Amino acid sequence: MACSFSPNVLFGSGGFDCLRPSWLRPWQKIRRHAIPIFFLPVPQVINAAPSAPVISGGREKRVRFVFNPPALIKSLAMDSWEKLRKFIKEKCFLKSDKPIFRLTSGQMSTFYFDLRRATLSPEGQYLIGNIILEKVMELGLSPVAAGGLTMGADPIATAVAYSSFLKQKPIEAFVIRKEPKAHGTMKQVEGNVEEGDNVIILDDVLTTGKSTIKAIEAARAAGLKTLAAIVLLDRAEHEGRQNVEALGLPLYSIFRKEDF
Repeated sequence: MACSFSPNVLFGSGGFDCLRPSWLRPWQKIRRHAIPIFFLPVPQVINAAPSAPVISGGREKRVRFVFNPPALIKSLAMDSWEKLRKFIKEKCFLKSDKPIFRLTSGQMSTFYFDLRRATLSPEGQYLIGNIILEKVMELGLSPVAAGGLTMGADPIATAVAYSSFLKQKPIEAFVIRKEPKAHGTMKQVEGNVEEGDNVIILDDVLTTGKSTIKAIEAARAAGLKTLAAIVLLDRAEHEGRQNVEALGLPLYSIFRKEDF
């Protein structure tokens, strides 16, 4: 009987792509917390379970499983980080020998990150949503919502909201207009957020911190409690980080310029 292993087993929705024989039935109850041993580096292999046979090509092979959910999460997070780093480097990172790129601050630069190519792509949305959600969990934060100044933060916020729903840890997305709405509700902050809600401020690129600061001030003016700011990329120049943290808010970045 030919049998192949499906990576969906990592998320509890797949398993062995064949009819499960009697010897495999005990694994059905535990497979949601088990992963093949060859998916993890040796130092992460602990509490190994007995091996189970897999029939392939007429020969019996042994596949061992390891119970280590924290190691699995860390391994997947690092893998996603590297995939996104390569994606950004290949498709979003532009550079020149001369300062030809004008930044939102008005200054000229020899390099530019066109992160819309990542934040608006299917793969980028998937990776960004999961990476930032893992960062939020790592920091022990419990926000009601996450968002920032339109439009750089918008696709990031929706990616986080979607990923959080899939992982049953829902985080609302919200949008901050550059100026209050001139009609209707007259609001500057849009989304399912209310006064007193704990929120995280998001942004794509940090240079001087101007857009991040504007988002923080608008969120606070709307009565939201800002827990932290998370940016996808810190250019590490023009004291952007210091400018944001001067507002009394911790700032975290997924990438820095030197990562590319």
